[in-house]
Amino acid sequence: MEFKVLGKRVLVEKPETPESPVIISDEVKAQMEKEMIATWNKLSVAATGEECTSVKAGDLVYIGRALEHAEILLIEEKTYFMINEAQVSIIW
Repeated sequence: MEFKVLGKRVLVEKPETPESPVIISDEVKAQMEKEMIATWNKLSVAATGEECTSVKAGDLVYIGRALEHAEILLIEEKTYFMINEAQVSIIW
């Protein structure tokens, strides 16, 4: 599927989370995911909108707490976060 990110939006890949060998409820999974977001310091940029000037696909970025409020998208069985370019604090 071809897609195009518009405006000053940045699409970042959600890191893979290891599957737990223990069966846990959806509520516990959601809480664990929320806690893990705080540990994700370098996220890979998958795509950027045509108006982005400082971030490009392939960059590693730090977003911080803004990630907790990002839109979550499932595209071709892969999970992404959609943020605004202004929410990027550091680019490596």
